[in-house]
Amino acid sequence: MTDTSLDSIILDAGHGLGSPKGWGNYREWVGNRKFARSLEIYLAGHNAVDMINSCPVDISLKDRVEFANMFPKSIYISIHSNGSANHDARGHVVFYYEGSRKSKMLAQCISDELTRMSGIPSRGIKATRRLFVLNKTKSPAVLVERFFHDNDEDLELGNSPREIDTQACAVSQGILNYKRLVGDL
Repeated sequence: MTDTSLDSIILDAGHGLGSPKGWGNYREWVGNRKFARSLEIYLAGHNAVDMINSCPVDISLKDRVEFANMFPKSIYISIHSNGSANHDARGHVVFYYEGSRKSKMLAQCISDELTRMSGIPSRGIKATRRLFVLNKTKSPAVLVERFFHDNDEDLELGNSPREIDTQACAVSQGILNYKRLVGDL
């Protein structure tokens, strides 16, 4: 019998102090860390590993992947907000590595809960081969774009303490739903 249990949940609050990503006064790395801290609270007792919240500097994608790959029985959650040249674009989306059945399952579990609980519209799940952290991480991995930071409506709602808490609850519930499908964390 194959052991399908998971030992770790790796949270990657994408970007860091040196990242120019943002819109107006909003800096993505700050919002990502707020969200990661809230998510970590919801995941307390489930072996959550907070990868970079205590480190305000940006960490290379290669180093992020090397860290994640030290935990072969884990899942990897990369946290972001989205941006678009079309400032009318709205919604959350969960990316996964195309061809990874387990990553697709994890993405769907998280997206289902975000759709059910969040006040931000859903853009569903999307397969990709172009995101380095999803392409190179060996364990199931997803990249969660919580909202569009360059859409004023999404930014106001997505950056509010209430929505941060709601989305953290949703993502944690999605992770726990995934856990029930594949084994213990």
